[in-house]
Amino acid sequence: MMLRGAARAREPLGGATVVERTLLNASHGSIGGTPGYNPHLVSPPDADYVYATDRENSILSDWLIRTGMRASGFSFVPDRKEDWYGIPEVRPVTLQ
Repeated sequence: MMLRGAARAREPLGGATVVERTLLNASHGSIGGTPGYNPHLVSPPDADYVYATDRENSILSDWLIRTGMRASGFSFVPDRKEDWYGIPEVRPVTLQ
């Protein structure tokens, strides 16, 4: 599994832009909101893919992106509650 991240910029006093990076241990599906559908990500004990972490980070990464968009001045970005995502509690796809 690769480390993915989200960056957030803020402008403190003095006008300088500061970028804060948040590392997320999630699959590519994390950004699209569809974790667990890549059957080649293998769970323990054979590898280190943890679906629950990927699911949690999917929601967190979307929240961070939306927060950053609103901070940048986009007013059309709605808030989402966790149940909006509809991401199953149990991993939907595994390699047979």
